[in-house]
Amino acid sequence: MSYHAYCRISDSSQCEDRQIIEMQKLNIPNEHIYIDKISGVNFNRPEYIRLMEKLKNGDTLFLSSLDRLW
Repeated sequence: MSYHAYCRISDSSQCEDRQIIEMQKLNIPNEHIYIDKISGVNFNRPEYIRLMEKLKNGDTLFLSSLDRLW
């Protein structure tokens, strides 16, 4: 079982630091934090796709907010 986190900001003018700090407080390893700097219009996001390929049954996914998925 592994812990993973997904962070997303809508564009490069925003900062993902707040989301990353939250995940680090949960002791999620940096290599398990996936960050996209792209609109949530669709799920064709590089880090989201990479995360979905890594997740296994029993893993836990953390989000700072549910709206980061879409």
